[in-house]
Order: sequence, then C-alpha cells, then structure tokens
Amino acid sequence: MVQPGPIPDPLHDPALDAHVEEMQRLAELVEAVQGEPPAEWTPQAVAAARREMEAYAPSEPEITSRFVEREIPGPRRPITLRIHVPDVTVRAVSLDFHGGGFFIGMPAMSDLSAIRHGESWGAVMVSAQYGLGPEEPYPAGPDDAEAAALWLLENAEAEFGAPLRVI
Repeated sequence: MVQPGPIPDPLHDPALDAHVEEMQRLAELVEAVQGEPPAEWTPQAVAAARREMEAYAPSEPEITSRFVEREIPGPRRPITLRIHVPDVTVRAVSLDFHGGGFFIGMPAMSDLSAIRHGESWGAVMVSAQYGLGPEEPYPAGPDDAEAAALWLLENAEAEFGAPLRVI
C-alpha cells in the first residue's frame, strides 16, 4: 500500500467554506427528487435505481468532452478516475465520491458541479468509480475510495501541479 505524505496544514482551505452550504442544498434537492427508497433492495430495485441515477449524468458533448478518464491501480482491479482540469490556474485537487450508498451512482453524476466548482475554486476535480454492491461486496467500495485518495495524495502534485486538498 502507498504511504501518503504529510497531512497539509491547514487541512482545508477556508476559502472553500462558502460552498459547503450550497453542496448541502444540492444533496437535499437530490434526496427530495428521489423520494422514498424501496421497501426491499431486490436486484430489480437496484437496477431501477441505477437507471434513475443515470439521469443525473449529462450526455451533451460540450460537457462530457471536458473530462478524461484514467485508470489507477486498485486493491482488486483498476479504479477509473473521471478528471476535469479547469481552464484557470490550478491551486488544488479535489476528490469526489459520488453518492449512492456504495451500490448505485457513477462519477459522471458530478460533471456539472465538477466544472462549476473546478473553475471557481481553481481545482482539478476528480471523481472515483468505486466498486458497487452487491456485485462487489463490502468493503469493495470503501477500499477503492481509500486507494483513490492514497494515490492522489502520492501523485496529485506531479500529475496536476497541485496537491490533494479536498475530499
């Protein structure tokens, strides 16, 4: 396992605090749109939820063309990172784990916010595709998430010219 470098001090950039409330409102909106979860998470219910989540991923080429995908080593298989490099000076790298409780969702769900926040923060926005259950049972998702974070701690500066600052 890769050993991360020293933890930065301060741990976060206080200039990003203004965005926390906005992200909370977005999470509440998504929750309201999705409604109540099914009484039982059958394979059919999981498949239906995954199809619903696809609606949050933009398909327009003017958006999707702003991202590249890259594979990095993972604990069981390669992990795909979806990366947006802003058109401004890069100050930081931000790692996102898409919503979905480790069984639904995809990195592209965050494309619009990645573009917006990447440009306003001056951050390379990275979203990791972690293992989804039940096909990849727990702790596959958290293990992949940890591997992506450790890889960025070790490689972000060399790859993107800035350290990992936000997870």
